[in-house]
Amino acid sequence: MSTVQLKDIVVPTILIEGADAPEHATQLLCRHFCRQEAGDCDCFCLDCRRIKQHQHPALIWICPEKDYTVAEVEVIFDKVRFTLEDNERFFFVLEKAQTLNPATANRLLKILEEPPRGYVFLLLTANKNAILPTILSRSYIISLGGWQKVSTLHPVMEYLVYPAKLDDPIGFEQELKRHKLSEHEAVQLCFELLEYLVQQQACPTADTSWIQASIEMVKDHLRTPPATASADFFLKRLFLNMPRS
Repeated sequence: MSTVQLKDIVVPTILIEGADAPEHATQLLCRHFCRQEAGDCDCFCLDCRRIKQHQHPALIWICPEKDYTVAEVEVIFDKVRFTLEDNERFFFVLEKAQTLNPATANRLLKILEEPPRGYVFLLLTANKNAILPTILSRSYIISLGGWQKVSTLHPVMEYLVYPAKLDDPIGFEQELKRHKLSEHEAVQLCFELLEYLVQQQACPTADTSWIQASIEMVKDHLRTPPATASADFFLKRLFLNMPRS
């Protein structure tokens, strides 16, 4: 299960896939707001209780009986009219995101991609393949089936997690040409890289200073997603900016 914290995710739309997506979203929110820094199912601080009851003042949780209607998503637009303070965050949770039909999805697309500062969306689904591609392309995906392990790292990603390979730009460029990643795949690879680096911090033999510098660099890099047809340039820039040990 993902160990990335909500504060580490710099895109405003997060898609959580899995049968336990609502429970995982609750845990992420509890970790973010918990006053006792516990944020687990056994914490009963005021913030955690409110989140579990879907009554937290910084949260709107929507769960339609059937498919989403335009009227049900209007509450989002009513709320985002209000400007948040610096460092303040407000979360919208949309259960059964696969029931966002074209009308409601199109209504939300712009706000999902570029909401006003501080607003974040958690879209929950049991099957991301049922989500409209226009929404998938704007989302950071957390799959509760688990993240890639070292033995199954994407070949492009191997050049970003092993410092020795950072001295092989020709090999990196060859992998980019071989895999021809889309813009969405390039962004998702960066999130997998971030997740991997966070996990590696717990390794007793890890170079924690290099890992922390890499985490900060990747987070900063993700603040400027790739433009159309620029996935390779986006990843080459990441490769060049990765800290060298």
